[in-house]
Amino acid sequence: MKNAYNQGLDSDQEENGDDNISPKDVGHNIYILAHQLSRHNKVLQHILKPGADPEEGDEALKHYANHTAQIEVKTSSLS
Repeated sequence: MKNAYNQGLDSDQEENGDDNISPKDVGHNIYILAHQLSRHNKVLQHILKPGADPEEGDEALKHYANHTAQIEVKTSSLS
């Protein structure tokens, strides 16, 4: 997730060309999945909390936490 975020920062400075999917978007999707799974795993829940020290490399976690307003899971009815 952090690598995808950092690649997204690099690609923001460059042109994406014909590729419409940015690494930052991929990282965001991974963050959403990890956030959903963290409800069932305390270790993952702890890992997703950004620390106060910017040297820890938690810039990606802070970015995704601040830019993810709400996560909804919608499923189709099985009936």
